[in-house]
Order: sequence, then C-alpha cells, then structure tokens
Amino acid sequence: MTDSTVTPPWDELSTRLGAHSRGEMQAQLIRYAEDLQALLDEHSSLAQSNNDLIESLNRLDQNRLTLELLINSSRDVHLATELDGVIIEANAAATTLFNGINLKGRLLDDLLPVEQRVSFAALRVQAGLGKELTHASTFILTDATSVQHVLHARAGLASGPTDGRPVLHWLMRDETDGPDVDIESNLSVMAFQNTSEGIMITDAEGEILSVNPAFTRITGYSAEEIVGQTPRLLQSGLHSPQFYQAFWHALLEDGFWQGEIINRRKNGEHFSEWLTVTSVCRSGDCIARFVAVFSDVTPLHNNEKRLNFIAYHDSLTSLANRARFLDQLGLSISLARRNNQSMTLLYIDLDGFKGINDSLGHKFGDLVLRQVAGRLSGAVRESDFVARLGGDEFVVIMPGMRDEVSRGIVAGKLIDALSQPMLFDQHNLIIGASIGSAVYPDDAEDDATLMRHADKAMYLAKQTGGNKHAVYRRENRTGEAPASEVMNARIEAALVNRQFDLHYQPCFDLVQEPPRLVGVEALLRWRQPEQDDMPPASLFAGAEQSGTVNRVGDWVLRTACAQVRDWQEHALPGLRLTVNIASQHLCEPNFVDRVQIALSESGLDAGSLELDIHERDAMSDIEGDQSRFKLLRSIGIRLAIGDLGTGNCNLQRLGSLQLSRLKVGVEFIGALHQRTELKSLCRAFLEIGAAFKLEVTAIGVETPAHLDILRQMGCRSAQGYLLGRPMPAAEFIAWASQLFAVADTTTGTP
Repeated sequence: MTDSTVTPPWDELSTRLGAHSRGEMQAQLIRYAEDLQALLDEHSSLAQSNNDLIESLNRLDQNRLTLELLINSSRDVHLATELDGVIIEANAAATTLFNGINLKGRLLDDLLPVEQRVSFAALRVQAGLGKELTHASTFILTDATSVQHVLHARAGLASGPTDGRPVLHWLMRDETDGPDVDIESNLSVMAFQNTSEGIMITDAEGEILSVNPAFTRITGYSAEEIVGQTPRLLQSGLHSPQFYQAFWHALLEDGFWQGEIINRRKNGEHFSEWLTVTSVCRSGDCIARFVAVFSDVTPLHNNEKRLNFIAYHDSLTSLANRARFLDQLGLSISLARRNNQSMTLLYIDLDGFKGINDSLGHKFGDLVLRQVAGRLSGAVRESDFVARLGGDEFVVIMPGMRDEVSRGIVAGKLIDALSQPMLFDQHNLIIGASIGSAVYPDDAEDDATLMRHADKAMYLAKQTGGNKHAVYRRENRTGEAPASEVMNARIEAALVNRQFDLHYQPCFDLVQEPPRLVGVEALLRWRQPEQDDMPPASLFAGAEQSGTVNRVGDWVLRTACAQVRDWQEHALPGLRLTVNIASQHLCEPNFVDRVQIALSESGLDAGSLELDIHERDAMSDIEGDQSRFKLLRSIGIRLAIGDLGTGNCNLQRLGSLQLSRLKVGVEFIGALHQRTELKSLCRAFLEIGAAFKLEVTAIGVETPAHLDILRQMGCRSAQGYLLGRPMPAAEFIAWASQLFAVADTTTGTP
C-alpha cells in the first residue's frame, strides 16, 4: 500500500453507505480537546484548568496522580497500554464498560470483538510509530447488562508514568446516546450488524478480517472461528478450478463479481448463495479490501424442487408422470444415439385391475396402484426409470438390455413381483401384468414410434393370455406367428419326442496328482433332426422367450438327479452334481418345491446337488430371490455362482449368501497366458474365495499352460476340455471307468 495509514474497514463501509465527508469526520474528532475541557468543568475537585489537564495528558511521566484523577473521574473510557497492547492503567468507566473485570495486565485486543481486532492492532501500530491519526475508529461493544455501546476510539503516543518509556493513551468516547453521534456512521455499523445478508470483509490476500452476525447464522461459523481464515474454508468442492479462476479474473479486472455459488456450512451441509463481491480502496492495481455480501437462496431452490416434483410426478404413486416420462424418454434416446448404445422400453398394463376397481371400489384400486409402484421400483436397477402413464399403465426405461434374453429375465422378475398377493383389509388381491418391450434403435429411432411399438407388443402379450412378456417384431405387423409361439411349439414337441439330452462335463480337484474327479456339470443339448445340436445358452434363451423354460428346467433337474444317483450307487460314490438354473426358472414362486420333488424322486441326497446361479441373480436385491437362497441352503443344497467376473459382484452380499463355490468364467481362463492383467484378476478371485472359505473352480481349462498357471496361483479346482469334455451319460461312465481304477472298494474313492 502507498498510504501511510491503514484504513479500518468500518470507515470504508461507512463511506460506501453514505457517511460524512472526511472533513466532517476530522471536525468530529477534533472535538477531543473540547471534551477534555468539559471534563475539567464536571470534576472541579481536580482544581486544575483545561490547559493543565492537556499538559498532564501529554506528560504522563511528570504527573501520574493528575492522570489517575483524570481517567478515574472521566465519563469516557481512558486506557494506558504498552505498545504491544497490554493495559497498565484504566479508569472506572473502562472497568464498568468491560463488565467489571480487572483490566490491568490484560491485552486490549482480547477485550474487543473478534472481527475488529485486526483494525485495532493496525491502529495501535500506527500510534506506536508516532503517526498522526486524523480520524477515530468506531465499533460496538455490549456491556454486562446487554446494552450496546457505540464507541469512537483514538490512540496517542505518550511517556510512561514512571520510567518515561513510551506508552499508548487510549480515549474511547461512548456516543450511543450523545447529541453528537455521527448518525450516518452509526447507521452503517448497525446495518453491518443487523442486516439479513451475510457480510464478509477480507484483505487483499483473502484473509478474513470481519464478518457480521448474519454470516454466522448462515454459515454456522462464529467470528472467532472464521477471522484469520480464508474463504476457501467455505468451498463445497462442487465447483471446478476453472470456475474460481474465472471468478478471480473478473474480480481483479473489473473489481466486481456477482452470481450464484454453492458453499458449505460448518456442519458440512451444502447451500446455495447469491453472492456479490466488490473490491474497495483501489489505487491503481492495489486493492486494500474485498467486501462480500451474500444471501442464502437454498429455500428458493427447495421450493422450486417441490413445484417441479408436483408438476412432474404422479400424485397417487409418486412415480414420474407422463410429462416427466416423455422428457426422460427423449433424453434417453439422445444419450443412446450419442454414445452408440441401445435403450429398451417396457410397456406394462395390469391384468385383473379393472375387476378390483369395479368390485371393491377406487379406494382399493388406489392401494393396488401404490403397491404396484413400489414393487416395480424395487425390482429394477437404479439406472432404470419407472413412470406411471395413467390408469393401470406403467413404463420402464432401461439403458441397454438389447438382447431378448435379458429383457425376458427382467420382465419375468417384474411379472413375478406383481403377481404376489396383496393383502388390504383382509382382502387378498391378486393381479398380473402384460409386458411389451421395444428397443432403440432396432425397433424404432424416435420416441413416439418406440412407444407405439412397445404398446403393440404389450397388447400381443395380453391377447395371448396375459401375465407374460412379448417383444416387438416386424412379423407382428404382417400377421405372421410370433417367433416366441413358434419356439414354444418346437420345445413342446422336443419334450414329447425326447429330443433333449444331457451331457456331463467332469470337474476335478487339482490338489492331487493326477487330478481327482469330484463332480459333474449337467449341460442340456437339443438333438434336432437334420440340424446341429443347439448349445445350452441358445436353448435356454429360446425357452425363456417362449415361456417354456420352467418345463425344460424341471426336466433337467429330474433327469440329472436320477442319473448321478445311479452313478453314486454303482461306480462313483460321493460324486457331486451341478445344474445350471435359468433366471426365470429361479424366479418361480414354487421353485424350491420343484427342486425337492426332483431330489425325492431320484433319491439323491441334497448335499450332492449344487445349483449354478448366474452372478446377476445371486447379487439381486429382490427379496423373493434371497428368501429362496436361504431356503435352499437350509435343506442342504449347495449354491455356486457361475460366470464370475461379469461386473455384478458385491462382496458384502457375497459374504451373506453362504455359497459353496465360485466359478471363474472361460473368457478369463482362455487368455491367461496372453494377458497379464487376467492373471491378476484370477488371483484376486482366488483370494476372495479363500477369504470367504469358498471353492474356486476355473472353467475352460484347455491347455497344459492354463493348468500350470492355475496351479502356480493356488487354484484347487478346474474343468475344461483338457481334463474332460462334456459327454453323454453312457460315454461318460465308460470314460470314467477307463481313466480311474477303483483301488479301494471300501471307501469308494476313485
């Protein structure tokens, strides 16, 4: 700074709010001498003239008694301090004002409001250097009776009372009620203290010098906590560095910045403020102070959010309404188009809802709709979007889900969730749902066409019996039979004509050398005349699409359990059976009963059966799935997760499932010797298995190199073409008999 004095921020604020001119302020301060004369008149016991008092004030070292009489009889506050601010003398008025405490030995700065200590320290330094002060500093102090006093303070350099060393003499005039109060200055101070907007004053480097009570009310930081800090303490972390760079550039270039900013209160809560920051006392490129004034606009945003919620949400179910859905659908298609991705729309219409409304009235109908909204929201992913179009029509927007198998799985879960009974006032209500799906961009490239096609698919599901899912297909427009109906007929014929067959792939324990056979995995095959066998994945996809997956799954369970029980009795005691379970089959309400029937019919012990469940189903949050898992475990059935590594694994849920085995997918094992990162992933899977005391099986071991790498990493279980390919039952038992000699018939260990 080029000025020889430091300007207190309150005078700057007074100037901005319209205070008196500098000349008027100087005239006000010059009255100091006149006040001393008035003091002499009021205290005649001093028996000295006004000139004697002034001389005594300037020569404290020559007449200490005169000084003590002066300061103790004055109605104004008189203090003598060391240059560092330690009080060495104080009159009665000072003791009264500062709540009756013993002032001697106290630091004057500590007795002042926190927000004004910096300015008083600057004032003390100037006085100590002998600089002439042309104006007083104004502040507000509250006494012991909670009365606020408006004080004007000045300081002058004098000689010490005994040894002549320099001291500071302070005079603080209480002008709260006096006739000579600077009204505009007081109004400025009162405005600073009582305005509803937060005010913060910083120096040029950003150090906070002063804040008002509204600042504390809004931010939670008291003056004691914030003075000396920088505004960075309030940053929310929600704005980028570029935002603050632009902020400072505007402030330094223009001396002004205004806008909305998100800051953080002391309790960690974010809040929005409308902020105006102005630089003051500019001299060329020199900025002495920044004054920030802000309002908390968070309540306005909350009101706006409430209004938006009312405008865009269904009042009955609190789901998004049609208007909100249409906005989201357009946005989802735009995002999918920009990212070259797909997006699926499910159109849902309730089955049996009209009958409830007609027989029980709209009260029960509303209860059902609320229950439906909750079940739909609970059965989809967080990334999916659920809305109510009106009446008993609902929609779900799902990013991705392009293939029919995935759509069928989700639709099956929704149908299962909505088909569970609803109990209201002793009324046990049961409804169903017809669901149609269409995909962007396969079925439509705009929102209106996509809605229309999903709606057509929904009506197809309803026309073919309801409570099922149908996909939109072009042949649906031409009157041709849907592919799902064709697949349904083919699978029914395959069951009747015994075209299905099971192949069994061996699983080995790698701890021993050579590896020991411990189990088999049953794999479904479809022997189609004049065609190659259909692989299991395609077969189950077709079964799920056509709605026959439960019948196929039941056949697999019964056949495999009976076959393995036969092997256990005659050649391979202790052999474990693994059966893959389709998602829709698992979601059947009576799935556990079906498994128990297969065990009972075959005589296979529950502990010999292991169900291979896809990772996404095991990690599902759907309550029905988890209750089935618990029931299966309670009767002794083992659970395994297949295709580990698809990205759905949740370690917390993994620990709660009480699984028996993890199966690492073939795509990991097949490239072990080519990609180093896959080795790290497999090692991580093995460590997870060890942590949860689970067997980890490597699937797809095809070369000796694969086997060597797995053994080096500590893998104890594997299956793959290197160890044994999937074989029909007769071929498998012949292979097992040749490969293993039964050395101990008493233990039956191969």
